[in-house]
Amino acid sequence: MNKRLGIETTVVTFVWILVLVGWNVVQGMLATFKHEPKITQLHPSGAISRVEFGSVTTPDVLMITLGAVSALLFAVIYYAARSWQSNKRKHTF
Repeated sequence: MNKRLGIETTVVTFVWILVLVGWNVVQGMLATFKHEPKITQLHPSGAISRVEFGSVTTPDVLMITLGAVSALLFAVIYYAARSWQSNKRKHTF
């Protein structure tokens, strides 16, 4: 195993995970900014009694496992592609 390529693969995988998590955060922020509660939901005191928009999903074991497996699969494919590209470049010269 190429140590440099292994470190590169690890860094790229973590950056990709951070990008995906960041995208979900941005989508949540946009949904929050765009939400306008209905006036019919106002409590007699003027406070909003309930806000409904979007859906809430709680991660279960299956979702966490799928996320971990997909990150691992991404890392394996990235490592294999870069390794193949590196070997191809060495044999070309």
